[in-house]
Amino acid sequence: MGPDLLKELMDWIDVAAEFEWDGSWRDIYVLDATLDDWRRTLDALRDLEPPPSFYEAGEPALLPLRPQAIFDRREETSFLLTLTVEGVRFNCHFFDDAEIEFDIDPREVQGQRELDVLRHFMELLARSTGKKAILTHENTKGAIIAAAAPPV
Repeated sequence: MGPDLLKELMDWIDVAAEFEWDGSWRDIYVLDATLDDWRRTLDALRDLEPPPSFYEAGEPALLPLRPQAIFDRREETSFLLTLTVEGVRFNCHFFDDAEIEFDIDPREVQGQRELDVLRHFMELLARSTGKKAILTHENTKGAIIAAAAPPV
């Protein structure tokens, strides 16, 4: 499946094999991200109901308004933002300020309903940043399963 064929992701039967458990997660990336992309993404996520949960060093914390506050302390502590939508959990570990990355457990994508949740989440990232969001196999940015382009 080509990287711009997100609409094909609409049919579970066509992509079910991409979500078979192989011991690895699936990653969602927005590459070449800026701190402003991060800010707009976090703002969009804050508006969701329920909002995401944020953790610092494993403890519940308030999500900072400025993403720079997270990346300034990335070397001294760990951060996790997690959001569960209809049984699909999206996790962000704030590994790199130059790419927005969320991971998902492919076992949570079991059919069309969860696939639609994944598609909507990728579209939210693309809309927030104005950049393409890609779905890949874990740590393989070149192995694109699908992509969501920002609105024109």
